[in-house]
This record gives sequence, C-alpha cells and structure tokens, in this order.
Amino acid sequence: ALGMAEMFGFRFQENFRYPYIADSIKEFWRRWHISLSTWFREYLYIPLGGNRKGRARTILNKWIVFFCTGLWHGANITFVFWGLYHGFFLMLEELVHIPMKKVLRHIYVLLVVTVGFVFFRADTMTQGMTIVREMFVGFHFEGTCMNLSISQLTPLWILTAVIGILAALPVREKLMNKPWFEKSAWICSAAGLGMCILTLASGTYNPFIYFRF
Repeated sequence: ALGMAEMFGFRFQENFRYPYIADSIKEFWRRWHISLSTWFREYLYIPLGGNRKGRARTILNKWIVFFCTGLWHGANITFVFWGLYHGFFLMLEELVHIPMKKVLRHIYVLLVVTVGFVFFRADTMTQGMTIVREMFVGFHFEGTCMNLSISQLTPLWILTAVIGILAALPVREKLMNKPWFEKSAWICSAAGLGMCILTLASGTYNPFIYFRF
C-alpha cells in the first residue's frame, strides 16, 4: 500500500514497523498497527487520564482501551477477548518485572501474539481454545499426519517462509544504502508483481479479512 501510494506521489506513515522484533507486548503495540494504536492513545487513553492518575488508574485505562480495540474489529466475543488478552499482558508487564535475556523475551512475545491471533481469527471461543490445545498438546506422529506435514513443505512454501522471516526483520535498513540492494529490490519487486498478477488471474475470489469487520 505504501509503495502504490508513493507511485502516485503520496507518502503515508508506516503502519507496521517490524512488530515481530519486539521484546515486550508494550513495544509490540508501538510497532503494530500504528495508526490505530495512535488514534486510541490520542482520543481515548489520554482523555481517560493516561498514566497521570496513578498505577491503578493507568492499568484500568489500558484495559478500557484494549477492550475498545477488540470491539473495533468486530462485535464478537473472540475480538473482545483478543483485546482484553493483550490488555492483560500489558497490565502484567506494568506490575511485574522478570529479568530475562533478550532472546527469551522475543520468544515470550511471539508466543503471546501467536496465541492471541488464534482467537482473533477463530469464529468462536470454543474453536479458538480447541486450536490452541492442538497447537501445544495435540500433535501426532502417525504416518498420515507426517505425510500431510511433509507434503506441505514444497519449495514454494519454504521460499515464502524464508522471505517472510527476512521481511519481518530490519534487514532492509541495514542494506538500503548499498548500491546493489536498490537494483536487486527493483528486480524482486517486478518479479513479485508478475507473480501476484498471475496468481490473481488464476485464483478464485478471496475477500480481504477486513471485509468481515
């Protein structure tokens, strides 16, 4: 979206700033959906008193903000739970400080965010809890399950996974000043555009997730 806007001469604020490198949920929300979190901070959190009225009021204000954040995505208990779930971990970080190495903090954030997204995407709370249970204790190693898992590891899937991981890291900032990087970026962008056009032309209608909200 940023690239397409820039093609027409508009420069928009970056909405996601490498959220998956965050080592706390607080930092995650400074990097994730920045326009939405900024709006809620300016028009709800600060008018409620922000962090100016003591720790208890600060925690309550964050709960209210994240309740509304969940409700903003949809009038469904799964979205409300997702908002309160993030509010709970923000409250936990406000009250409890556990010294951990940076890599362990990253793992903690990725686990919290991933489990939260299950409920964000689930149709019901029961479905979400079932998926979470299967994620942690429901794996099997029977021949059928292993064959299915191996069949998914196609070269395209592996390539996409590697590109996704690299894109989630601030690699671009470290390389963008190098001359060869700009040329490579143009080539990759053109190739990616071609692949997207071919995929869209051969695929079926698949509505964007935000059409549900």
